[in-house]
Amino acid sequence: MQRKMKVTGFARFFLVMIIVAPVAYIGASYYNGEDGIANIKRLFGIDKTEIAEPSQEQSVQDQDQPVESLDDAAMRKELEYQQKRMEELKKENQRLRKEVLEKEKELSNLKNQ
Repeated sequence: MQRKMKVTGFARFFLVMIIVAPVAYIGASYYNGEDGIANIKRLFGIDKTEIAEPSQEQSVQDQDQPVESLDDAAMRKELEYQQKRMEELKKENQRLRKEVLEKEKELSNLKNQ
């Protein structure tokens, strides 16, 4: 003889909160371009790694090395590119503003006629 198990409202709610909600959160995170599992680990503090403090010898050696590295050079190049692009966009913006003012004047002249 088989017995049917009835599920209460609370049990349904509990199953949704334990299974469906995290899956939906992970799916939405991936859809938004984030790492959902890493977000959950960070939320619960599972992903924390201990950072070892450098010894005094390492600190002295780090001070003697040059400050600029490959990453710095790449960042400087990117900064220069962004600054040039910003100047181009400013010039284009000024040109478009002038065009808009000319069109507004032309429109007001046509309305007056």
